[in-house]
Amino acid sequence: MKRIFISLLIITLLSSFFVVSAENVQPSFQLSSESVECGKEVTVSVSLNDNASVASFTLDIEYDKTMVQPMVVSKTDLLPGQMIPNLQYRDNALRVVYASDSNINATGEILKIKFKAIDYQKGGTDCDLIGIISFLGNQELETINGTVKNSKISIAENPNYIENEEKELSISSVKCNAKEEVTITISTPDILDVCSGSLTICYDAGLQILQCEKGDILSELNVMINPENDKNQIRMNFMGITPISKAGEVVKIKLSAKSNETKNYNVFLKDVELFKLDESFVPVKSNIGVVEATEVKTITPGGSSGNGGSIKPTQSTEKPDESKEETSTDKEETVTTSWINPFADINETDWFYENVKYVVENKLMNGVAEDKFAPNDTLTRGMLVTILYRNAGEPAVNKSIPFADVDMGAWYSDAVVWAKQNGIVNGVTENEFAPDANITREQIAAIMFRYAQYKGMDAVTLEENLHFADANEISEYAVLAMNWAVGTGLMKCKSAATINPLDNATRAEIAAILQRFIEANK
Repeated sequence: MKRIFISLLIITLLSSFFVVSAENVQPSFQLSSESVECGKEVTVSVSLNDNASVASFTLDIEYDKTMVQPMVVSKTDLLPGQMIPNLQYRDNALRVVYASDSNINATGEILKIKFKAIDYQKGGTDCDLIGIISFLGNQELETINGTVKNSKISIAENPNYIENEEKELSISSVKCNAKEEVTITISTPDILDVCSGSLTICYDAGLQILQCEKGDILSELNVMINPENDKNQIRMNFMGITPISKAGEVVKIKLSAKSNETKNYNVFLKDVELFKLDESFVPVKSNIGVVEATEVKTITPGGSSGNGGSIKPTQSTEKPDESKEETSTDKEETVTTSWINPFADINETDWFYENVKYVVENKLMNGVAEDKFAPNDTLTRGMLVTILYRNAGEPAVNKSIPFADVDMGAWYSDAVVWAKQNGIVNGVTENEFAPDANITREQIAAIMFRYAQYKGMDAVTLEENLHFADANEISEYAVLAMNWAVGTGLMKCKSAATINPLDNATRAEIAAILQRFIEANK
């Protein structure tokens, strides 16, 4: 009897030991190791190896972002509860949060994580996957301990990888008339496979930079372009998280030759540094771009210097009613060189024919294309102040931009700064100039009125000239200027009874106004 009791006691103690041991089992997660080619996708499994009554967990998986990129996380049928994946939990880690009202009570594959191997990699290397348990709990919400067996993704060697392949940045060349606006580009004929870099674009002193903008292959990257006109250079920096994956334009630069002479100007690169995502350096070769400027010889009416320059507008689909303006008839007899009309949309019978001829010959305006002037298209506010700035001789300005919507590197920035500093423009609000907005007839009157005062002209008209049916539509700020513009013949009515102050001005109208203004104030 005593022997039986001792035997039962031993069995009871052993049973208790095994129950306690089972409750103290630590759950073990395991990440599978996989192989993949550069640019391909691979699925890594996460398995629960021990039945430990797990009801919830938070699992972080760290990886090398220069080698792989997580694409999607999915759970298997072993996880009946809710899962929330966060693929961008940290810069180099993803997070999976799982919660259920019942324990898993099973072993096997619980998660599938799809990764993509970055396609620019040289390959022949391993990417470590490191699992970290941030929380592990059972059905009673008790925190329990667990472990994760780490793994790796083996990236096969890329047979197309070329060590330190030299990339090409090609600068275009262009032929143009002096003071004519033209565009050159810096582009690459090959895929760069870089995600950050910097470069300096240098140019001869005889060129004037009007506008700089990033090319299409940099559309998804953060780009900073900083023209340094006093150093005859443009600094450019860009950065992204994925490599540039196509060939094309890196930057577009609108410029012109400042003086009216025949001369070649050089554009070239220096301090070029391009980097892959793994911070390896990419060597670069480049050519020298040439701007071949040709002197334009004209005899300007009345001996005017005609230094207003030219400007190409953007096409606009919004057009006002066809203008009935007439050109001035009291012009002096002058001798000019024979003008060959290059524009298919300008005829000698048009009321604005002589006006277009005048502004083109005097380099105040250009056509929108070689054979198109677009007389009935609208003009923007930035275009008008640029024309006046060039007509004033492009005086030096400081680089303090007065409006939030005017970029320092824009082609019209110097003109807007000059116009604001000299009281020629005030802006549509205190902080906005609206350079791309179509300009109205009353805005033209106001700007030309202030420009006349800037030039030291007598811009006062005491006589009441606004006897029009729509005179009450003139904004208060523009009443005095419109009265002056009509009284001096600068602006003519669009019908016998209307002056149309709020109409968008056309290119033909501004051509007529510019000629009248210059001829009347020689």
